[in-house]
Amino acid sequence: MPSQAFGNPHFGFRNLILILIVLLALLGIYLAYQRQQQQQISQEQQQQQEQEQEQQLIQQQQEQEEQQQQQQNLGGVPISQGNATLESNSNSHDNCFNLDTGTVATTVSVCELGLNDQMTLVLEGRTTVAMTSSSVYFSDITLGYLKAQYYSTQEIYESQLTRGFVFGVQTPQGNYAKVQIMYLGPGYLQFQWVTYSGSS
Repeated sequence: MPSQAFGNPHFGFRNLILILIVLLALLGIYLAYQRQQQQQISQEQQQQQEQEQEQQLIQQQQEQEEQQQQQQNLGGVPISQGNATLESNSNSHDNCFNLDTGTVATTVSVCELGLNDQMTLVLEGRTTVAMTSSSVYFSDITLGYLKAQYYSTQEIYESQLTRGFVFGVQTPQGNYAKVQIMYLGPGYLQFQWVTYSGSS
């Protein structure tokens, strides 16, 4: 009987079918396992990417906060600001401006900027001035920028006092100011300024 069973073509065909079924089942199990592994790897990679993105976001926020803090520190604390008019005078200290207090001064001891009858901006006392780059906007100038400039006692002549001209000033009190010429008229000068505490 065994020899007849093995010799039976139907028996061999059935065995082949069973083997194929088993192989297909094993293949299905293998493929399912591979998909599961790939999904797990993909999830792990996605989680890792999310963690990296979160870390990068945290780092960027920290850098932005540090930059903002640095900008605030370099930006300085304004102690006076506004618009003012200087009138020319043969004695420039008789009608001059104090950038620390933001007021017109009439005594030499508190004079900082004066305008003489030659329409030259005169530096009074220990006031010094720095010429800024023409490409720098008034609103962009910070205390850090002003501190980095070179200051001298050079006077500013009428030919330089054009509309929009910006320059820096170091006051005798050790503070720093940015000044922009708004208008130069016959016998007077209009300007805007912001003075920062030098100890900021």
